[in-house]
Amino acid sequence: MAGRASGMTMPVYAYLPPGYDSRPDTRFPVVEALHGYPGSPLQWIRRFGVAAVLDQEISAGRMAPTVVLFPYQTPQPLVDTECANLVGGPQAETFLTVDVPAAARARLHLRPTGDGWGLIGFSAGGYCAADLALRHPGEYTAAASLSGYATPGIRIGNGTENTLYDDVWRLRHLPIPAVALYLSCARADPAAMRSTAQLAHAARPPLAVTTAFINGGGHNTQTWLAMEAPAFDWLSTMLGRPVGGPV
Repeated sequence: MAGRASGMTMPVYAYLPPGYDSRPDTRFPVVEALHGYPGSPLQWIRRFGVAAVLDQEISAGRMAPTVVLFPYQTPQPLVDTECANLVGGPQAETFLTVDVPAAARARLHLRPTGDGWGLIGFSAGGYCAADLALRHPGEYTAAASLSGYATPGIRIGNGTENTLYDDVWRLRHLPIPAVALYLSCARADPAAMRSTAQLAHAARPPLAVTTAFINGGGHNTQTWLAMEAPAFDWLSTMLGRPVGGPV
């Protein structure tokens, strides 16, 4: 996808649910799935077997047919953007929240942004998912963070890593957005547990927060595999079903 707004051009993978091709008049809900750092969308595709998980959840009726996008978050593997617009660096936030939705809507039959669009991510991608939903409530309805954090942990270049990109600071000092967050982590992951507790404590209506914990576990692939299906199922309940035709 060539990002006109961000100036970034990067690949984006897409999962199309069963029935997508046979129903061109139907508009599907969408989830942007964000990866960890260092990493790429291939973590979702290869390590997490995400296509098989989505097929399974949709077939079982626990998830509505949904398009899932898997974008890259940085043009350089060793540059950690945390999905933010870095001063003098990649404009990852703009790519993910403006360019990816625009390019996807131009190529696929999807529900409008802000209506049936959500985010999911693990580790750094978990921070990204929650942060982008809080920052762009007009574009996203809900976000699921798997072992995510409340702060980016990098320098943005203008000090906003301590204010606007710090999600606890944002909830304490700025108007609360009407979105829903799903915060999941392992009890044996102290940093993620601490961030989850801070975000849940700072949240107030109209923000809705659901928490889910795994006993034991850690900050690793096995933990995220256990969290994957329940998080997608929760997102689907928030985003709703395809519209405009029978599915």
